[in-house]
Amino acid sequence: MRKNRRLKEKRYIVESIDDQRITLIRVATGSKVTATRKMICRTLERLEAGETIPKRGISYTVAIEFSVVSALESINAIAINPTNYSKA
Repeated sequence: MRKNRRLKEKRYIVESIDDQRITLIRVATGSKVTATRKMICRTLERLEAGETIPKRGISYTVAIEFSVVSALESINAIAINPTNYSKA
């Protein structure tokens, strides 16, 4: 498990990563957000089905969407475009 890795110019800190979730802490507020394995897998399924997902189409919460996109980017499964996400 990795801890306290700073991301996006110190906007978020990864609190924990395990096989079920990624938990981030917002630096500005100290609040926690969680991206679940289910959300990451569901997003991957959407991309593999050929769907183009608009920004904020994964989650309206920026930190959660950031977590999901980062996880999928780490396995080269997502292409990040200015207004949307698609299969890499």
